[in-house]
Amino acid sequence: MHGLMQRGMSRVLERLLPEDVADAIVGDLAEEHALRVGTMGSRRAACWYWGQIVRSLGPVLRTAFRSGDWVPAWVVGFVAYSFAVSVEAAARAAVAPVATHTAVDAIPVLLLYAGALVLAARVAERVRTGAALAVALVVALTAVVHLVSGGPMPLWYRLVFPIVGPAAALAGGALFARRSRCAA
Repeated sequence: MHGLMQRGMSRVLERLLPEDVADAIVGDLAEEHALRVGTMGSRRAACWYWGQIVRSLGPVLRTAFRSGDWVPAWVVGFVAYSFAVSVEAAARAAVAPVATHTAVDAIPVLLLYAGALVLAARVAERVRTGAALAVALVVALTAVVHLVSGGPMPLWYRLVFPIVGPAAALAGGALFARRSRCAA
């Protein structure tokens, strides 16, 4: 699980960092993590890795936003996110008349929403590089807000979605990136 999350975070950093330094920084981080696994164990190395990520996110995001390249990506990301939210609302409306148990009925809503996020992020990334990451960040923010504020969905949905939602958006962006590399 940690390896999958580490690869996902590496892709996020590659998108946020300037191209001329992204590979070196992400590679150095992965190399240092591997060395630390050998000397201090996987759990402590994972704590070190995530500590490095958390400490660097503020400056990295600030630099990315100051460059101005993110404004179009955020606009495209918000449009894509709006599409996915519309699909979720339609799914909830379709399930509501036949809903017998909210905890069970939330499963198809989650699956449709995650699928819509993959599709929306894939199209968004095709329109503008970085838009899938913008979708993932918006989804993560709204998922945390829903988790804290409560809402109509069951607790398990609100706990799972902060992970599944951004992962679906990043997967959609990765699908486009993989197809682009294969076509080249």
